[in-house]
Amino acid sequence: MKKRRIPILAGFLIIVVIGMMLVSRLWMSPAPIPFEPDSQTLPIRVPLDRNTRTPPASTIMAGDTVIPWVQSSYCWSRGCADYIGGTQMMDGKVPAVVPAGPRIQANYNYEPAPAILVLHQLDNEKNQSNYNDLVSIPLQDGTFTAPTVPGTYYYLLEAHWREKNTQYSDGDTSAVFAIEIR
Repeated sequence: MKKRRIPILAGFLIIVVIGMMLVSRLWMSPAPIPFEPDSQTLPIRVPLDRNTRTPPASTIMAGDTVIPWVQSSYCWSRGCADYIGGTQMMDGKVPAVVPAGPRIQANYNYEPAPAILVLHQLDNEKNQSNYNDLVSIPLQDGTFTAPTVPGTYYYLLEAHWREKNTQYSDGDTSAVFAIEIR
């Protein structure tokens, strides 16, 4: 009888360990942001969790088209990560195809919202790892107008949270994305 208990116990322990590993991986992934039903607007704001290992996820859309993005440098609750700069982060990624001139919504839909939200256009011809030649793109309520000239355009979206009523950082994150105007 003892010989049967050992394999069953070992099998049970293996399942528990694998389950714990999977749960921890899910915990580290950014949570999906829910959309309001019957709404053509951005997703509803979700509570910001400052205790996660991963920084908040951005939401970038052109109409109904979700624009994929790549996580860039950040400092969040449990540490910082510094990524290669510029358009190199998009190597091997396919830009989202959007028509000429639509409004693009670029936000971090969390409560509280970031204190500072900045968008920069990256020069396609330069590495821009030092970010000295970035072109600031004005955001109006988290939106900007896409270019009208056909081509591929690269952007860096930065978000900064501040401690309440102070200028001290409460975390920051950035995302790189690309659109192709046809």
